[in-house]
Amino acid sequence: MSEILKMVRFDIGNVSTLTLPYVAGFIVLSAVLAVFGIPLCMLCLIAPLCLFAPADLMSKPTLKRIYGVLPVSRTAALTASFAEMGVSLFIGEVLSLLMYLVCSVTTLYRLLPEYIRDISRSLVDPQYNNAGFSAADYSVLMVEVFALLCLLTAYLKMMTEIHGADTSVRYMISALSALAAAAAAVIILSKRGIITSVKSLLIPDSSGGKWLLCIAVNIISAAVFLLSHRYTLAKTSDYEL
Repeated sequence: MSEILKMVRFDIGNVSTLTLPYVAGFIVLSAVLAVFGIPLCMLCLIAPLCLFAPADLMSKPTLKRIYGVLPVSRTAALTASFAEMGVSLFIGEVLSLLMYLVCSVTTLYRLLPEYIRDISRSLVDPQYNNAGFSAADYSVLMVEVFALLCLLTAYLKMMTEIHGADTSVRYMISALSALAAAAAAVIILSKRGIITSVKSLLIPDSSGGKWLLCIAVNIISAAVFLLSHRYTLAKTSDYEL
């Protein structure tokens, strides 16, 4: 555990400082806009993850040479990397939901110009959007997007460590293409009436169902990171750091 904490401190102190001012600035801006009812906070799901982007972008070969001279094992370095990504995504989820809650209850949106106010309220108030999505519905969608980001991030990290960055990019393009095709199919089936409502497919009607879904999604996301980490360790046990 001490080696893992050392790697996390190393990344935060020596690598993540490259992006910390930008990530912190974006989060502060999102918080200020949330007070006025502008839900830019939806993009905060990925903001904390950007703190550790340099560690992965530089990992081959530049940062690997730095890691190679540190008194830590490959297992500790890999565990720290997965932990950084998983925890940062979870922090992004919590920040986004808290700021979105502020958006949904604030009354300062009345100070905004009418066209900005209408666009902003369409992402909060069902009276302003044709789909009839409430603030609770959008919150569930944000949690589902968080789960998708966890899946893609864990997959990309796993493929990068096992097959290298170039191969992982090809895998990621294939995965994104499959997701885009699935989304397009759902939309087409919905418009033709085969699927009655995309909303009913993604979001439970009851409040209890929404809470249960959000809890289940977070548990599954944590499991995905854990399994990806274990599988990567097993496949790269003979690799050099």
